Amino acid sequence: MATATSTCWRREGLTCGTVNYGTLQGTYDSYGSPIEGATVTVTSATTAADGSYTMSVPVGTYSVTASKYGYESQTVPGVVITDGATTTQDFTLTYIGAWVEGM
Repeated sequence: MATATSTCWRREGLTCGTVNYGTLQGTYDSYGSPIEGATVTVTSATTAADGSYTMSVPVGTYSVTASKYGYESQTVPGVVITDGATTTQDFTLTYIGAWVEGM
């Protein structure tokens, strides 16, 4: 669901403006297994236990990065968010290992 937000500043010389939003959503997985707690960076969101995420983002074109410790990060450039629409961007991250203390 998209929203339009009116933002007003209380400084002299600045005016109110409307910012149009769309929704970015998707899932993270590692070859079929959801990744909980991974980070999506446009603004910032953390994935749920099922690997899904959703966020409201101002209309525009973004590079979206998915990352989590132990997995290779993935960046997708040119993700377009349009007014009132939902854009889906899924990620498949490759497990590269994690440091285990005492090993």
